[in-house]
Amino acid sequence: MHFDQVLANVVTVASVLSVCADLSALCFGIEIHARTVRLLMDKEMLVTNGLINMYMKCGSFRIGHSLFEGMDVRDIISWNVMITGYGMHGLGDEALKIFYRMVDDGVKPDEVTFVAVLFACSHSGLVVEGRDIFDRMTREFGIEA
Repeated sequence: MHFDQVLANVVTVASVLSVCADLSALCFGIEIHARTVRLLMDKEMLVTNGLINMYMKCGSFRIGHSLFEGMDVRDIISWNVMITGYGMHGLGDEALKIFYRMVDDGVKPDEVTFVAVLFACSHSGLVVEGRDIFDRMTREFGIEA
C-alpha cells in the first residue's frame, strides 16, 4: 500500500496491528504506531484498541497501559484487551485490578471478559479469586457457564 501511495484506513491499520500482536512483532507495531500518529489516526478507538492489544501481547505493558489510561472513552474491547494482555503473561493480579475497575466504572462484563479474567486467574494460581469471579458471572451478571 505504501509503495502504491494508497493511504490505509482505520480498519486496515487495526488489522495490521492484530497481525503484529499475533506475531509478537513489536518493532513493526511501533512503526505502525508512529504512522498512525502522523496520519492522525491514533485517537480512533479501533486503532487505539489495536495498539493496546499489540503492546500488551508483545509484553510492553507500560505503553499499553498508558494508551489505555489516555483514552477519553473506553469500550468493552478496551477493557478486554487489557485483561487478556495481563493474563496471557501471568499477571493475574493486574488483570483482576482492571476487571474490578471495569465493574466499578459501570461497564458490564461480557462472555469474552469472563474467559479472559478466568484465564488470567488460572495462569496465575489465583484459584480463590477465579472461583469468586466464576460465581459472580452467573449470580450477578447473568452469564451461564
